[in-house]
Amino acid sequence: MKVRGMPIGMAAVLGILGVGCGGNGGAPSRADFIAEADDICRNYADRFEEINAGADDLTSGTDPDPALVQDFLQELVEVNEDAVDEVRDLSLPGGDAGNEIDAALDEVERANSRAQRLFSDREGAMAYFTGEDEEAGAADPFAGVDEKLTDAGFEVCFSGEEG
Repeated sequence: MKVRGMPIGMAAVLGILGVGCGGNGGAPSRADFIAEADDICRNYADRFEEINAGADDLTSGTDPDPALVQDFLQELVEVNEDAVDEVRDLSLPGGDAGNEIDAALDEVERANSRAQRLFSDREGAMAYFTGEDEEAGAADPFAGVDEKLTDAGFEVCFSGEEG
């Protein structure tokens, strides 16, 4: 059975996580914002790794239990939502950089909402998990998120690397 790993969009979201301000009372620069995101991203990467470790249990031997698959995918989205909430509490860079990052966060929130709707249905969750939705031409709820995040300047967290 073909099984998806962590959705790319979810991996990308890891870097949106707790970005901070520059400490001088003003808005942080894009570079400072991204550096903070990379540091905090590593903490969320550990959470995603723990959750993804459970995917092995879902796919060992027999067909996975649809209820467990649904719980697994919903937990990934909940961690994504936590990440976005954390970054929304912090200062964005000023000007175009802040607007671009804010738009990327908006896109992640929309993707999370699409994923929650898809994963609220066990059949939809199973189709996503096994890749059958792609074969049927269904839209990935995270499609386009990576490009938006890369355009906003995210580096380590949105490259799928832990470095």
